[in-house]
Amino acid sequence: MQIFFSKSLVILLILMQTIGMGKAQDAVRITHPAASSSSKVLHFRKLIGFQQKPEKFIVHLNSHSCYRFYVNGKIVAVSYICQSLTDKIYRFVDIAPFLKTGKNVLAALVWEDKRGKNVLPSGKNSFFLEGQTSAEEIVNTNNSWKVFENQGIKNDETGWIITGEKYLWNWEVPDYDDSSWTIAVSAGEKNKIDRSNLIFLPVLTEESQHNLSLVQPQNSGLAEFLQGNNLQIPADTTVSFLLTQPNECMACPVFLITNGRGATITLKVQSADSTWKKDVLMSDGEQRHVFQFGIHTFRQLHVSITTQKQPLIIHDYYTLIPVYFLQKTALFHSNDSTLNKNWNEGWKEVKHFIGDTYLTENDSLSLVLLSKIRYQALTFLYGTGEESLLKGYILQCHALLSERDFSIKNQPLLYEWIGMIHDLWDYGVASDFIKPMLSDAKRLLTDAHKITLANNFTTTESYQYSTEASANLKLFGMLQQLLALQQLIEVYQSYGLKNESSDCLQIQKFLQTTVFSQYWNNEKKYMADKTAKHIFSLKNQAMALLTGIVPEKDRQLVMQKILSDKSLIISGFDEGIYIQQALQKIDTGNYKSADFWIWLKENNSWERSTICMRAIYDIISGICGISSVNTASKTIKIRPTQEKNIFLQANFSHLSDIISVKYDISNSKLSAEIVLPKGMSGEFIYKGKHTFLKSGKNILNR
Repeated sequence: MQIFFSKSLVILLILMQTIGMGKAQDAVRITHPAASSSSKVLHFRKLIGFQQKPEKFIVHLNSHSCYRFYVNGKIVAVSYICQSLTDKIYRFVDIAPFLKTGKNVLAALVWEDKRGKNVLPSGKNSFFLEGQTSAEEIVNTNNSWKVFENQGIKNDETGWIITGEKYLWNWEVPDYDDSSWTIAVSAGEKNKIDRSNLIFLPVLTEESQHNLSLVQPQNSGLAEFLQGNNLQIPADTTVSFLLTQPNECMACPVFLITNGRGATITLKVQSADSTWKKDVLMSDGEQRHVFQFGIHTFRQLHVSITTQKQPLIIHDYYTLIPVYFLQKTALFHSNDSTLNKNWNEGWKEVKHFIGDTYLTENDSLSLVLLSKIRYQALTFLYGTGEESLLKGYILQCHALLSERDFSIKNQPLLYEWIGMIHDLWDYGVASDFIKPMLSDAKRLLTDAHKITLANNFTTTESYQYSTEASANLKLFGMLQQLLALQQLIEVYQSYGLKNESSDCLQIQKFLQTTVFSQYWNNEKKYMADKTAKHIFSLKNQAMALLTGIVPEKDRQLVMQKILSDKSLIISGFDEGIYIQQALQKIDTGNYKSADFWIWLKENNSWERSTICMRAIYDIISGICGISSVNTASKTIKIRPTQEKNIFLQANFSHLSDIISVKYDISNSKLSAEIVLPKGMSGEFIYKGKHTFLKSGKNILNR
């Protein structure tokens, strides 16, 4: 006898199956009941139904494993990090755009990547999903979810092995038959989370890019493939070729293939530590299957294909690039095409750089990498109003510092961590997040100072550069320590922590006196790189200005000299970061900030820098002149460029509000319109003249 179900009844049955007739269960971490090994690859599914598509549906995700999360077959979120450095960090996303009226499926592929160096093995693959409110709790991970152990994928330290005949095809779509799957069970961890202690980060998703270029070996017969046509590899043939990305980045290679039963596709990449990672696919010979390989950081992809008795057809190849969901509120436009270009390129870099992956994969984190992480978070902060990324990096750096025995090589991590705390405080974030970490900051900074004394003022071995220009890293390390002390003192003083501030001031005064006596060349009015006082680098001059070592009477002179003095050594590191901060700190009187913009152009700073995203910071701070906000008095300083002829307009986020600026500078005459949020006032500084800014619209002519 046939039974026919109406659409409404199907939805009702799905709702009864997934949420029962009463209150939904709390979310727990779920796993497979028999999956005792972390090397297993697991699939999770849950059906939900809606009589009407929701307009908003926010969920939180977390896993002690890597995962890909799908809604109705569409990729929504990914994580390539096994066991976050802190369980306080969760991802959030609104999945409403992916939902529909009727039957929907939530699905997750979960695995453990054993390559990370700062990752603790979870021992068992698990997945956690929770609705943000009671309206979304039907999605909670519990025994209403199903799970399947994928025998078609194996992964270990070297890479993935994918067996096409055993793989679950189309398992992530609503109509897939999961009747043979197992009911998921709790992974045995804490069932309920304390929301008050969590940081919710924007999710990562994957964006497809056809950015691979094929390097054709001689006599390979790949000419048609180079032109975008299908590549057919005959039976009983082996062919090898090389695919390259424009830049080294994290990506998942994807191949669309047909036929080729028994054929083997091997992908090899060389990792940063010079070891080779290898993914292997054994084709099942079916029609038009999309194979997603493992995630790797690479520039070049070595491909080797061996067919058996059936030819293999490759229809397409591309990469899936992890990207952040960005709700960008910042706007910028100028009549200077270079500024517009670098603004746009900077946003691309911000979107694609996945800093927390680097935090898990590196034993020794370089200053360049840490700066990249920091400036990505700052761009999120001012460009989207989203403070969670900076908070997340702060928590992860704190966890790394807490887990390690503190040593010389950890000092760059410590100084950038304190810098990020200062960034968040400077932006105006409430003290509840910052205060609990201040005691650890002081303790670790005191330890760093003791190490400095014990090693005869040699502070770090980790400041490594590619040129010989920065021969003496001893001074730069001490200046970094002084800057961290200065930042911590400012935070302590704003919170009225007098004893803590006093302790740091004593160390600061001692270091300032020592550094000045050993490195200041009074004749040149420069800080020398060596105690012999005959070598001078640009970055150390900017850092000496920032840390207050340069005598007050000489600061304007030094500031004016450093951007025009061609004899100063440029190390290849981002001197512009420190110059920019020094400009904001020092009242340079008649000094023209246009000189800084000229310096950036002449030294090709953005293009040669490993921190392309720093262009956003340069534009916000150096060109638009947005400076620090006083958290107590809710004031801001704006010191715009003094470029002779420029037009620009821009919006930047501050907490839940927008700061808007518009400048029209023609023949050194300025017309400006500045709009500040309600309750905020400020100071506008142009050509040495200070003007009060009120909340709301301000019109200025100079």
